[in-house]
Amino acid sequence: MTSEIGRRLDDETGTSDVAVHSLTDDERVARLADVLVERVGSRALAAVGAVPTRVAAVGIVRRRLRGDAPPLSEIVPRGCPISDVMRAEDVLLDALDDPADDAVIDRLHSRVSRCRAVLIVTARERVGPPRLTSVLCEDDPEEVAVAAGVEPLPPAADVEAFKSRYHRLRADLRTARLGVALDSYLVDAELSPPGP
Repeated sequence: MTSEIGRRLDDETGTSDVAVHSLTDDERVARLADVLVERVGSRALAAVGAVPTRVAAVGIVRRRLRGDAPPLSEIVPRGCPISDVMRAEDVLLDALDDPADDAVIDRLHSRVSRCRAVLIVTARERVGPPRLTSVLCEDDPEEVAVAAGVEPLPPAADVEAFKSRYHRLRADLRTARLGVALDSYLVDAELSPPGP
C-alpha cells in the first residue's frame, strides 16, 4: 500500500489540513456518488437509468466510507425497482478496485490511532507546534482521552515530520477502505470546486 493519494493532496493543497477535510460526511458521500456515476456509471445508466444508478452509487460510497448503509428498501424511491438498483450496483462495483483485506485495514487503523494519540500527548507537553486542527482534535487536547502509556515525542523530535506521517497513514487507511479507484475519485471530488 502506498501513499500516492496523500502525496497528491499535499502537493495540490500545500498541506494535509486544508481543503482535503473540508466536506461534511454527507457532502462527501453526495459528491463522491456524483463523481462515481460520472466516471464509471455510463453502463449502469444505459442499462437501468439515472435514479437506480444514483441510489446504487450512494449505497456503495456509504458502505466504503462509513462501513454501513441502510437497506435498499429504505432508500429506494417509490417506483424505482430494487432489482434495477442491484443491477446498477453490480455494474459500478465491476469498475472499481476492491478494498483491502480486513486485517490490513485494522493494522492501518491501529497505526493511525497511535500516531494521533502521540500528537495529542505531545501538544499537551509543548508550547507551539504541533498545531492541532479539527482533523486531529476537535476539542482541547487536555480533554481528549488517550490510552495509558502513550508518550509524547522527544523534545528534539520533528513534530511536522510526524504529522506528515500521520496524514500519510490516514491516506493509506482511506485507500485501503475504499479501493484505489474510488479513493482517487474522492480526492478529485474534494479538490474540485463544488458545482453550481
